[in-house]
This record gives sequence, structure tokens and C-alpha cells, in this order.
Amino acid sequence: MKRRWLLRAASGLVALPASAKAQSTRLPRKIGYLHPRTIAAGHPTLQLLRSQWQALGYVEGETVLLRSANDDDSRLPMLVRELIDSGAGVLIVLGAVAVRAASLTTRTVSIVAIDLETDPVRAGYAASFARPRGNVTGLFLDQPALAGKWIDLLREAAPDVRRIVLLWDRGTGIDQLEIARAAM
Repeated sequence: MKRRWLLRAASGLVALPASAKAQSTRLPRKIGYLHPRTIAAGHPTLQLLRSQWQALGYVEGETVLLRSANDDDSRLPMLVRELIDSGAGVLIVLGAVAVRAASLTTRTVSIVAIDLETDPVRAGYAASFARPRGNVTGLFLDQPALAGKWIDLLREAAPDVRRIVLLWDRGTGIDQLEIARAAM
């Protein structure tokens, strides 16, 4: 029994280099990068990604396509479609508003999100954390859980404060606002 298992495992290892070589010869797909505000050269996220793209052989304007909505969120769905029509096989999308626009625009192209304000399960991007499904993945930091803590810390630091005013960006969703209100 052990000998059969060992022979099967060994035959699988022999086939492994051939399949790995076949995968490595594929041409790279285009990457679409979408930011709701800016694609300025000095933007920290873009700087970090740019160095990685260059190390992997990607070239901006050819295999990396950069787009910005320049603070006009209504342009985001059109920019997502433009990136897909230009051949982007994966989208790197920054911010809650852009992630929402991309996920509503395409269900087939992979979306790598950098979203520091949204719970991906609650927003419907993932079925669950254990089995996300869908085409959205990436870095999500569920900051709404921190909003209540911020109010608590403010009360500890300034116990005489009687009024707290909350400023809220509608584009980030209502989660943070609801939790902050509940903590007040």
C-alpha cells in the first residue's frame, strides 16, 4: 500500500516541472489600476506598486493601464469599462467608492481591492470569509469596528467634552457612522 502511494507521488513530482514550465511561458495580461482621486507619480500606493510592476517586467501604458476619476465618482463605472475594453485581465482598485463601482460593473474580471473602510461580506463582495466566492479580493480593513473605540478614547482623553460632531464621507458607506453614533 505504501509503495503504491509512493509511486503515485513520485510520478506526480516528475510531471510537476513540465506543468510549471507551461504556466511560466504565458504572456502577461494587462493590469488596470483605478484610483478615485489621483494617479500622481508621488502617490504612495502607486509608488509601491510601480516598483513591483517594473521588477516583474510590466510597462506602464502597455501592460499597466492607469486611470483616475479625478474626484468625480460618477466616472468610475466608465473607467472600469474602459480598462476592461483595453484588455485588463485584473483590476487593482483603491477606495470604497471605486471598489463598489468596479464590483457593480463587472462580475468576470478579477478585482483586487484596497479598501480600508468596508466589511467585504456585509457589502456583498464576498459570501463569507471562509468561502468568499465572486471576483473581488484584496485588502479590506473593517474600520467601522474602530469607530466606537475612537469615541471611547475621545471621552477618556477629554472627559469634559459635552458635544461631539461627526464628519462623514458618504462614499465610504454608512457602517462607520452607525457604530460611532451608537457609541455616543
